[in-house]
Amino acid sequence: MRLISNIWLESKIFGKKIKEDLRKTQRLWIQYRDAKCGMFYHSESGSGGLEDLNDCMIKETIQRTKELNEGW
Repeated sequence: MRLISNIWLESKIFGKKIKEDLRKTQRLWIQYRDAKCGMFYHSESGSGGLEDLNDCMIKETIQRTKELNEGW
């Protein structure tokens, strides 16, 4: 298993392209995560919605970390 930090070290070998691609992908993923989890919280959802939002953000971030660690 390769760690995310190793991606950045190896990117120096493979050039700027992989670094730029990963940064672009992560920015898009953050937008996706925020939109998906944002559905759980709105002005009428009360404090339970905020808890659901936070749970979703944590779950999605853990899953993404696993994907990155397994896929690289």
